[in-house]
Amino acid sequence: VSLKALNTLITFDEIDETLLKGIIYLTDSILGFFNITDRIAIEYIKKLRNADRFYTILYRALAINDEHVRMIAWNIAKKLGYEKGLKGRNEYFLELLASEDLWVRSNAWDSVLTLIDRGIICVDEVKERKEYFLKLLASKHALERSVVWDIAPELIDRGIISADDREVFLELLESKDEGVRSDAWDSVPTLIDRGIISVDEVKERKEYF
Repeated sequence: VSLKALNTLITFDEIDETLLKGIIYLTDSILGFFNITDRIAIEYIKKLRNADRFYTILYRALAINDEHVRMIAWNIAKKLGYEKGLKGRNEYFLELLASEDLWVRSNAWDSVLTLIDRGIICVDEVKERKEYFLKLLASKHALERSVVWDIAPELIDRGIISADDREVFLELLESKDEGVRSDAWDSVPTLIDRGIISVDEVKERKEYF
């Protein structure tokens, strides 16, 4: 039924923004509901009567003004291995790293390593925007914090986050928000091992632990 509906939607002569959003949401629902692998997702899209038109619509969505829909489109394109489209729209993804919508921003940062590995964006472009990553570490929303803390070690290993950012991490250890502070203390061994903060700096703040 979902495939039939998607086939119908993409054959409309005029795809306005409302219809485009509907196509992206439906595609996300289809691919996300079954939590299917990338390979199966690609095969699924191939079953469309006009897969080329679908990719044309997806290409538009990668640059749509609505950042929530744009982020979903990037997740879909990433799953489908749509490298050509991603490379042609990389500046629109980089904007998402600084989004005021914390769901969008955390999801964008969760995708940076994959996109770097695929050559869609580069380390320097991400590094220029690291302040927006660091601010997420102090988010009041636990889910968003967990996403960015999970990728923090890899960002450190790739030189995006460095000892130059130590003050941010030390401040997190003293945060008045218990959740923020707890997450920061959980990451102390990782931060010490990677040379971001020192044992002595942590000892000076043990009262917050």
